This record gives sequence, structure tokens and C-alpha cells, in this order.
Amino acid sequence: MTKDEYIESNYVEQFIKWMSAKLDCKTFAHTYWMRKRNRQWSCTSVFDAYEKYDWPHRGVAALGVPAGHTFESNSQALEALQKALVDALLKNDDERACEILCALMGWGGVRAGNASWLTANQEGLAGLVATMRDVLDAGSTEHSLLASNQLRFNSGMSKAYSLVCNEFVIYDSRVAAALGMAIAKFCAEQDLESVPAELQFPWAPAKSASNAVNPPLRDPRQGPFAFPRLAGAKKYAAWNLRASWLLAAIAKRASGGESGFAKIESDARKLRALEAALFMIGYDLVRSDQSTGNGEGVVSVEPAPKRSRDQAGEWIEGFTPSHENRFEYRIEEDRIKINSPLAFRDERVNATVQILYAQFGTAPFPLANNRDKVRDRTEREGVGMAYTDAGGPNAPDTSKLAAILEEFEVFVPCFDAPGAGRHWTLNTEALGLVDGKVNIRPWLNERRNDE
Repeated sequence: MTKDEYIESNYVEQFIKWMSAKLDCKTFAHTYWMRKRNRQWSCTSVFDAYEKYDWPHRGVAALGVPAGHTFESNSQALEALQKALVDALLKNDDERACEILCALMGWGGVRAGNASWLTANQEGLAGLVATMRDVLDAGSTEHSLLASNQLRFNSGMSKAYSLVCNEFVIYDSRVAAALGMAIAKFCAEQDLESVPAELQFPWAPAKSASNAVNPPLRDPRQGPFAFPRLAGAKKYAAWNLRASWLLAAIAKRASGGESGFAKIESDARKLRALEAALFMIGYDLVRSDQSTGNGEGVVSVEPAPKRSRDQAGEWIEGFTPSHENRFEYRIEEDRIKINSPLAFRDERVNATVQILYAQFGTAPFPLANNRDKVRDRTEREGVGMAYTDAGGPNAPDTSKLAAILEEFEVFVPCFDAPGAGRHWTLNTEALGLVDGKVNIRPWLNERRNDE
């Protein structure tokens, strides 16, 4: 399907007209409790949601970008990352592209499941991103590369392509949830019996700990208006394209109206603002009846059903640093569990990092986890030996542990390694040092859940 065919299809055209007229009214009044921030958030409209955008991001020191949380500070961070990424693609600089994309994943809170893949696939990465940029900009869901079994497309790569493609939005679980909620409202107002096929935008669950009592819910179903689960790179890419076409059309239509979005100076910034508004609304679709706080009455949203444990999307994809072997893991209450009998308990992980800290401080260290050399004590000091000295039974298992700790920024990769093989330095901010003792659990907990 091409962009024009999609935008001009019957229900899509109707939805664009409907949504563009609802951007400043109480149809989208919404409220929820922000768990990490420990406060209530509310909006009276889509435009109000944009004005109340709140995403705390770290600074990008190498690009001169300070930390912040407002739409403006996030825009500055993304613009700096965009400029650096575009430059890396022009120069076909794989290492720089990998560095910038990992920083982008850190900005978006999606390093887990992405950073190790980017690092493992650094060779040819700039060319891959540039090729996919051109495919996505071609304006069709039918390109052969979008049907490839090697296609990688997820929330992290959506962020990457949003920086280099034309009118391409970040399609993550929050944007998908809010867009689905809007479509369900549209279907109800139009007295439809179900969601039209061209508007069945798939949703994804929030990232939450496996033992989370009340995680944010992202399933936008309301009554008979249900949406499929997002699964697979091919589906992700196709629906990200449709979401981009749809929201760009809504933003452009709003340009000529009375909406607050019309006052935003450029089409690109309007689209980013609309995306930001949906991102805020979609954090949690479940709430009790509450006043909007503006005297306009009580707004009610039907709660989405609670997720079962197998719906939680707990497993995260990882890739070992040396051989690029794929595995799955999750961060549990007192351990890092691999989707196999293997698990790394906190005591052993902390002890391993403690040894590395004592040996190297902030200097680079290698993986160095050859089974025979570690057993014979002829291996270099590094992760493998530290893990064994901490009581670890199998030094090669640290290939997985190192990949995970890199994704969570406990280990910081050295792009100019001082010796053979992968090297890292320790992020002392992540170590949780109290009287010199390492405890990375608070750091992991802070980063394992969705904001």
C-alpha cells in the first residue's frame, strides 16, 4: 500500500478529519499516576498534553546537550543526535553511527534489547540505516526489504529512523496506546461495529518488572473495539509507516485551523509535538473516574483488562559481544535471569563488579573469558577471571552478563580498545557505592521499568 492509497482510504480519511477537529477539546482529557515520578499527570486535550510533555532525559556530554525533561530540552537533544547521525551516515562511519545510536537508545530508555545488537552489528551499520531510510521514505509498505526475515524493527529502531526519515514518527507502546484510544473513540462516535482494518494499529505492553503489581496498561480496547498485539519486525515497520502518514496528515490539517498546533512554526515540529502529546496520553490508559480539574466535568474511560504474566513481554533480546550469539534475559527482583537454566544472582554480579573495580578502577578491562585459560589461571585479568573469583561456575557465561551490563550502562564500551577483544570501563555512577561496596541493584531497578 502506498502513502496516497492509505491516506485516501475511506475510514482513514474520516479519522483524519475527526481527529484534527478534536485536538483542543476535552474528548482527550486524561489523567493517571506517574509511578516513577510519584505524582499525578493530567491533560485537558491533546494540545494540552503536548504542553505538559515530560520525559526526563540525561545529557549528551559529547554533543554539548544538558539534561532536562521538557519538550524543548528533548527537542534540543534530538536535534543534536539527528545532526550527528546524519553526518555519520554521510561519511559512512559505522563506529560513529553506533555511538550515536546507542546514545539515542539511552535518551529513549531503550538501551536494553538494542545496544548489544547495535554493537554486534556495527560493521555496515551506517549503510544499513541509510538504506532503510531510503526504503521508508519511498512511501510504500510493499518494498521487499520490509518483508525481509533479516529486518530489525522495534521501538529503538523507530527512534533511529525518526531522526533520518521524512515525517517519520516514533511508534512506541505509549504512542500506539494513545492512537488506539483515539481510534476507539472515533469508532464509538461513528457507531461502527468494530475497528476498520486500516485503523487496527497494534499495541504493545509496557516494560515492567515481572513482579509489578499495577503496571501501566497500554491495551486500548474499549468494548467491541479491539486491537491486535504488536509482534514481529515486518508488522512493526508497516504500521510505523501508516502511523507516520496518518499523524503527518492530521498535523498538516491542523495547520489551517484554530488548534494550538497551528501556531507551531514548522510541519516537522508540529508532527513531533503531536507525537509527544500521544506519548504522554498513552502512558497509562486505566484510571478511575476523575474530574479534569477545569470545571468541564467527569471523564470516564473503560479500563483495559489486566495483563496476564505471559503477556508482559518480559524477555529482552541480547547479543553476546564476541560471537554475536542471540539470547533472551530479564531483570528480576534479585537476579538477572537468562531464558535458560542460567541466572546471575545479585550477590555474584556485585562481587564480580567489585573485583573489577578493585583491579581496574575506571581503566579499561577486557572480557577475557576463555574457559580453559580461566581454569588454568593463564587468562588476562578481566570479566571472566573476576566472575570466577566471585564464585561463578562457568567463565564463558560472562559473554551474556557483559552484554547485559553494557545495555544497562554499568559497563561502558571502549571504541578504541587498548588491547585485543572487547573492552569496557566501569560507570562509577551505576555502582551504588556505599563505603566502597558495590550494589548495582538500585541502578538496574531504576532502568528496568517503563516510565
